[in-house]
Amino acid sequence: MEPRFEKYFLKRAALERWEVEADSLEGIHRMVVIPALAESERLFKALSDLKEQSGDLLGETLILCVVNNRTADHASPESIQDNRKTLELLRGWKGSKLRIGIVDASSHGKELGANEGVGTARKIGLDLGSKVLLDHGLSQAPLISLDADCRIPSNYLSEISQFFAEEERWAATVECFHPLDGSESMANLRGILAYETHLRYHELGLRRAGSPYAFPTIGSTIVCTAEAYVVSGGMRKRRAAEDFYFLQELAKTGRVDFITDTWVTPSTRSSDRVPFGTGRSMGAFLGEEKKFYRTYHPESYEILRKWLITVTKDPDLGSQGLMKQAKELSSE
Repeated sequence: MEPRFEKYFLKRAALERWEVEADSLEGIHRMVVIPALAESERLFKALSDLKEQSGDLLGETLILCVVNNRTADHASPESIQDNRKTLELLRGWKGSKLRIGIVDASSHGKELGANEGVGTARKIGLDLGSKVLLDHGLSQAPLISLDADCRIPSNYLSEISQFFAEEERWAATVECFHPLDGSESMANLRGILAYETHLRYHELGLRRAGSPYAFPTIGSTIVCTAEAYVVSGGMRKRRAAEDFYFLQELAKTGRVDFITDTWVTPSTRSSDRVPFGTGRSMGAFLGEEKKFYRTYHPESYEILRKWLITVTKDPDLGSQGLMKQAKELSSE
């Protein structure tokens, strides 16, 4: 491994208590990392979708499942029991068409900390996955972030692999569509339509403003090379918004592209696992359905556009000059 990569694993990686449980780590050319907390009913649907991918690609892909919970005094007994079931079922899948890797961040002594959550779980998997790839000299191999409650089409791995086969790829987000097939209740459907419209509206507003961060920030859509992951400082240990901050770092260190010929379908379920995000927003909407779903005023993106022009056209303006320009753009 190159010294610049070794420095990350010595100082910033989450490797102290966890390891990859797999039949073999030889011949791996890409990683799919899936954090799972009490997901015994949903995870295996995602794995079934992965089984439908090209057989040649599956033989070179490790599906790394990070089964996680906090310590017993900060996690429900039901979640811990469900995770035990998940670990048992996953071990039964070893030797199947899928190359399954397991990270036990659930059993006693291996749990997450009291204030840790999906960000730490995702980081554990991505740290371990990137190390496997870099140990084998595969700095340009893709690290694929997915969630246990997602569904994917049969071209998912092939499109991602084809995209990252081109030189100088760094990172990308995969297209994302929440399910609108009528399988959800009408209230749930209205909620997810409002939420996804808000997300797409915000992304388009940022693009119009010329923001370098105009991309969706959904953890299950992020893909980057092993090199990009380490150079960007790795995933953040946050209970929410870990994807937002990580994507910002990817954009600062390289280019974040868009993969549009395949997609991810996340769940629309409500959840209180994280302080904000899809699950929390759905819960808030369903709890007060009649409340108008608010989003950002269009003028805010116009102000942002003018501000970005201001700060980039004259880098020597100084703080006082910038404050003066800011007041001229918006008095509020």
